[in-house]
Amino acid sequence: MPQTAVRPLGLTLLVALTAGCKKPPPPPAVGPDAAPILPSPLGSRYALGMRVPADPIVAQVVAQGMLPWVESLSGAATALALGDAQLYSLSAARWAAVRAGYPHPIQHIVTGIEPPGALPTELVDALRPLMTIGDHVGLIRARTAQGDRWVALIARPQVGIDPFSREYALGDHLEVTSRGLANWAVVSPTGDMTTGPLPVRVALNEPGEWLLEFNGSHGPREQLLSLPVYVATKTPVQPLFPSASDAPMPGPDAIQDDVLDTLDHVRAAFALPDLDWDPTLATLAGTPVQQVLDGTWDATRGEQRLRGAGFIGGPIAQLTCTAPNVPACMEQLLSRAHDRAALLESGHRLVGAAGETRVSGVTLVINLSSE
Repeated sequence: MPQTAVRPLGLTLLVALTAGCKKPPPPPAVGPDAAPILPSPLGSRYALGMRVPADPIVAQVVAQGMLPWVESLSGAATALALGDAQLYSLSAARWAAVRAGYPHPIQHIVTGIEPPGALPTELVDALRPLMTIGDHVGLIRARTAQGDRWVALIARPQVGIDPFSREYALGDHLEVTSRGLANWAVVSPTGDMTTGPLPVRVALNEPGEWLLEFNGSHGPREQLLSLPVYVATKTPVQPLFPSASDAPMPGPDAIQDDVLDTLDHVRAAFALPDLDWDPTLATLAGTPVQQVLDGTWDATRGEQRLRGAGFIGGPIAQLTCTAPNVPACMEQLLSRAHDRAALLESGHRLVGAAGETRVSGVTLVINLSSE
């Protein structure tokens, strides 16, 4: 058997899987010519779906490996398999999960090529050290000219939620129930944020993209879930930054231009005016960058420092992120309710930012003010 080509992405986590579980009997043998049966890459609701693959060869692998297979997560794997294998990234996988209706954070991607109908033994072996108890697996095979391309996604649920729709008519209510203990925040397309304890019930009175976030007992610092919801519009085919994973890491001289370009792109998408660069706000972002890198940054103190410097006439915000590049940083900010609300605040007119690039990525501090 040719050696499986495996490419794991993400941080490796050691684990003991399904210890003590009784192994189910294997399904009947399937011929190598059996055509793949792929789960749909599109789903209208955030839900898990079936737990048994329709593809008989995938079902055999799942049964023998006792893998926690999930249909909607496997639909996201379908979207990757049918796309360009050179563009696989966690960012692309997470957007594929949104469109497939899988709600939880994806942690890892593992891929491999096998002869048609052959079992992906090495790929399954590569999955095991990446998984922890409670994880979900999306696993599919797709026929290509090189053989069967296997794609596996590992996701890590942190809160149990009941199925709910991703798209709504204007005036509908977003209603979400959960089997866990969490607080929620919902941000409208104009940046209005509503919070509360479970269950969720919010009137969807604005068209566009909303954000639903679940947090644990430590508030926004303990984000459990973050999902977009669409009102009077269809789910986009591509995310706001489709090439975020491919963007270069900025040098010190490019940070200002990159921050302005990405912010302009965000605000244009939400019909907001561009922001003007303010040198004083940029200077006031320098010290917080080092605090973020040292682990001593505090948002409240940062905003107090802005007020003390004279930015007192309206809304202000100090946001921070660390990612491989500036578009990926902006994706991160947009996925957090408090930060998204600040980015979409119509009263903001000025921006200043500072950052530091390291091998691991760029760390940014972005200051926003009304005047």
